[in-house]
Amino acid sequence: MSDWGRRLLDWVVGRPSEAPEVARPQPEPAREQPTAAVEERRRAHRMSDGEPINDAEAYGVRVIQVDVPPGETFWRVIRVHHLTPEENGGRHHIFLDMLDENGQRIMGAQVRVTWEGGEQIVTIDKPGEEAGADFPMWKWQVCAVEGVGLPSDRVENLHTGHPDEAPGNTLFHHSFLVIFQRAVAEEPVAESVLSGVVHNGIGQTVLLWRGEEEVAQAEIGADERFRFEGLRAGTYVVRVVGTEIASDPIELDGRNSVEIELTVPPVPGVIEGWVNGGAGRVVVALRDGTTEAGRATVAQDESFRIEGLEPGVYVVTVEGTSVVSQAITLAAGATETLELTLPSDGGAGERALSHYVLLGPVGALGERTNFLLAIEYISHFRLAFGYSLADAQQAARVTIIGDGYGPLEEAGLAAAGCQVERISGGPESIRAALAARIANGQP
Repeated sequence: MSDWGRRLLDWVVGRPSEAPEVARPQPEPAREQPTAAVEERRRAHRMSDGEPINDAEAYGVRVIQVDVPPGETFWRVIRVHHLTPEENGGRHHIFLDMLDENGQRIMGAQVRVTWEGGEQIVTIDKPGEEAGADFPMWKWQVCAVEGVGLPSDRVENLHTGHPDEAPGNTLFHHSFLVIFQRAVAEEPVAESVLSGVVHNGIGQTVLLWRGEEEVAQAEIGADERFRFEGLRAGTYVVRVVGTEIASDPIELDGRNSVEIELTVPPVPGVIEGWVNGGAGRVVVALRDGTTEAGRATVAQDESFRIEGLEPGVYVVTVEGTSVVSQAITLAAGATETLELTLPSDGGAGERALSHYVLLGPVGALGERTNFLLAIEYISHFRLAFGYSLADAQQAARVTIIGDGYGPLEEAGLAAAGCQVERISGGPESIRAALAARIANGQP
């Protein structure tokens, strides 16, 4: 039997040996319009600023990207394509191309094709109207390809053992196109944002993990929110310290923004303290300044204790008086202590507050937004706050947030002897004005 016949028989029965020499497809005559191969190469170059385009994933083909430091030149895979039956015409090849930074073919560039027990160097040497080189695969052969001479991405699991699709793509007659481009590794883009809310998580800490590495941490604010910025591409997980609560894996691409939501089982907290001159009085804890969450009677030693409070922002009032505490941010399971004093006449006729933040009538348009905008400001300076004009009239100074209360109510507060100011405008304007006060240390 001739050498050619022996190699052909090996190929037919799947015996690993040298691949038979298969006639290369002849280049098409020159045309005025670009051929499909040229269009494919141009399309790949136009789209080469992102991830590899791999439409062969359904056939098990994977791209392993090389890790190179910024500034180093490498071979980047920009296109992996499984030929359609019409494109393939019964062949069983890997078609290869190597482009420069401008998308032009690099004649003489080389690709290493490897398989179990062997390898072959393929040189790009064909004219521009067809793929720069091709490599015939035999039955059961599983190949990988990578560029030569520079660090290179690698394409793996290329083989012909796929089912029949139509005339032109049958078992052991499937082909692939792989295009490499010479590129310079850039600094990874790090513009992704990962933010979210942790219900019942006020005051707790969240950790951000990328793989097995802890990359950042943040404290959950009074609005139950956290935010991580400047993140590069990767798979991240958010974990709440001291709990078993963790997010599902989160995919960031270096540019996108992702919002998540977690819930920590509520661990009740406690607000306790003293009311000077308040024995026998009732104190009430108001969540967000409006909703009663708990109450207690002041003992004969003037102490009180309100238990079973969920994480949140509270004020404590003395029932039947105008006395209101500063804002209290209560974390899960925490105990906060405060001291209140009743005026000598029990709370009537004297100003009990130095500074009160007036947010607007309960249920008014924008009332909840005003609270969220102001909560960091209120917590930072531990200011009394609420929604009541009557309570505001007991303060020496009143800061109105938003436009829930209009000029008439503002004039009434001034007539009652209050020093009145208003912070209004759109949400960003209000946020910026309050942030400036925090930065300047001036409430």
